[in-house]
Formats: sequence, structure tokens, C-alpha cells
Amino acid sequence: MPPTKDAEIVELLGRVPVFSTLEHDDLERIAELAVPRAFEPGQIVFREGDASDTCYIVRSGRARAVRDHPDGRTITLATFGSGDIFGELAMFEDELRSATVEAVQRTSVVAVLGPDMRRLMVEHPQIAIRLVAALGRRLRETNDRLAKQSFQTVQSRVAVVLGELVEQAMEAGASGQEVLLTATQADLAKLAGSSRESASRFLAVLERAGVISQAVDASWCTIPRRWRGMSSRKPAKSAPKPPNEAPAAPAKSAPRGRIGAAREVSAGGVVVHEGKVLVIVPTRRAADGSHVLGLPKGHLDEDETTAQAAAREVREETGVTAELVQELGEVRYWYVRDRRRIAKSVYFFLFRYMSGDLADHDEEVLEARWMGFVEAQKALSYPGERAMVARALAIEEQDR
Repeated sequence: MPPTKDAEIVELLGRVPVFSTLEHDDLERIAELAVPRAFEPGQIVFREGDASDTCYIVRSGRARAVRDHPDGRTITLATFGSGDIFGELAMFEDELRSATVEAVQRTSVVAVLGPDMRRLMVEHPQIAIRLVAALGRRLRETNDRLAKQSFQTVQSRVAVVLGELVEQAMEAGASGQEVLLTATQADLAKLAGSSRESASRFLAVLERAGVISQAVDASWCTIPRRWRGMSSRKPAKSAPKPPNEAPAAPAKSAPRGRIGAAREVSAGGVVVHEGKVLVIVPTRRAADGSHVLGLPKGHLDEDETTAQAAAREVREETGVTAELVQELGEVRYWYVRDRRRIAKSVYFFLFRYMSGDLADHDEEVLEARWMGFVEAQKALSYPGERAMVARALAIEEQDR
């Protein structure tokens, strides 16, 4: 028999350090007060200065607490994942919010009203004692972050943030030699307490050295798992050298004699079925002669939308008919053809398998096959497509 929603909330509350040592009956009392809520990426949970009457416990996704600095910067004070609690001051008094909290990913939470919690704390004083201890830990973490930002260079702060994010991703189950971070340059700058321009320059140095890879639109990057633990290192007087860093190569200039530039738009699909994703091996090989493992995608026909093109390409290249779920995002990159610089955009959509035989793929595809999510995130040839599979997996896990 599957667990009830109340049982799931009780299990969640048991993982929150503030509540972890409470009796099961106490957790059930809190669960009875909890109201499920969901926030989309970028949606504000509450703003600095708002009335404080509710605390939140994260079920899934990720959120962050930020505060605007007088010089225009936005400083990230803390990040919250599954089992974390925020807005907890509402449990003590109806003061104004001291920071803004926004969802970084699609975030599911349970909300508990402050007056209800205060009534429980009167009945069960041990809850109040543990909450005070949790607030003390949060204050120490904030002081540690501010101390690091005061004595470190921008490069050191960004390196520390990268190390922390790699560690969080690995704790969440990321595997392989490279870890995908779905954080923009602006996100990294906020976490490091720097301007986006300063963080971008340091990331560009790392990319030229071959240490990391970034999307053209800076919406994600991949970084070696060796950077795990960077956050625990002592502040450096200058930028820390990444493991096995090669000398920075000069930036490549645009090809000489280039005649204009153009833009191309394509669309593709991430088709999922029973915990697997549909991948293809095209007949066309990579520049080095090797086979490519990719997702079904192709150009738009006349008067065709990107969603329609994605569904058609899935059908033609894999032999599968699939149901459209939602848009996943855009992958951008540049390439040169006939001395023209081409800006390529590929819009990917999430699909669910409905019917079809993989043997019915078209002649431009050598093979179409199902592959596990984790394996696909390692084996796909292009980082952008690996990022799309990661987003699809996150959506699938939230819908379970």
C-alpha cells in the first residue's frame, strides 16, 4: 500500500534537523498543519519586508535566500534543498521578512503558519529549544560566508562556490567524471558576492584552459568532480589553480574572410518511457570520424512550429509516436560553414512514448535505442543534450 500524503510529510519533517528528534506523534501534529505548495523557477516565495507569518519546508527542488546590496549587487545568503526549512522566524513572531526567497528550480514545499507553530511550541517546549539551536547554526553559516567574501578575491570566491555546488550535486546523486551545474553566470556571481562580469571573466579563463565547459547562453556548465571539496580549502591570496590546469590558450578569433553571419533554428525531443530516454546514432559522423550519440532533432519545415518539428523529427528519426509534455529549453552554439558564422538554436521538448517500433527509423539514423537516464547523461556526445536529459529527469522525478 503506497504511503499517504500525510505519511510522506511526516517522513519529510523527520529529515529536518529541527524536527528530527521529535516523537512520531509530534511530527503528525505538525503534518496536520502543513499545506503543500509549489513554485516555478524564478518565482518569489516572499520578499524582503513582507509580513512574516509562514515557514516552509522544501520537499523537492531548490530555492535561495537573497538580499539586495546598496551598490546594486544581489547577495545570496543561503540555498535550500530537500529537507531544509526557511522562513522559520515566523514561528517565533510576526516580524517583517529579512530576505527575499526565490525558487531556483521547480520547488515543492509544505507551508506551516506561524501562529499554529507557536501553539505547538507552548505545548511542546522541546521544539522551541531545537529551533533556537538551528537558528544559531544558520547564523554561524552566514558569518562564515561573509568572512570568506571579505578576505578572498573574486576568483577564490567563485572557485569556492563551484566546489560547493559540485559537492551538493554529488550528494544529490550526480556521477561521472564531470558534474553538470544548471547555474547561470549570474547565479554563480550572486553566490560568490561578485558582479556577473567579474565572475564571467574568471569562468572564461577556466573554459579556455579546458577545465570547464559552458553553454553559449551561460545557462549551464560542466565541471570536473575533482573540484569537490574546494569549499573547505582555506582562502587563497590569489585565484586557486584548478586541478591539472593547462596554460590558458588565447581566445580564438573569428575566421578571416568571413562573409556575414546567419541564424539557424532546429527542434528536438527527449522521449522518456519507463525510466529510459530515447537516443540515436546518426549516419553522419563527427569531425574526427567517430560516431555521435545524440537526441532526435532537425530543421523546421515551412510554417512548422518548434513543437511540431520536434514531434516530427522524433517520429522520423526513431519510428516512435510520442505525446508532448512541455518545453525543456534551448541549446545555443556557433559553427562555421562556407566562411559564414552560423548561430544555431535547438529547442528541445519533453515527450512521453505512446507507440511505435524503433526499427522504423529513417535512413539518416544507424540506430535508435532506449538508454537509462544516468547512462545517457554520461554517454551523449554533446553537453547541451546531456543538460536537456538532466532537466527531463528532474521533471520526471517531481511527477512521481
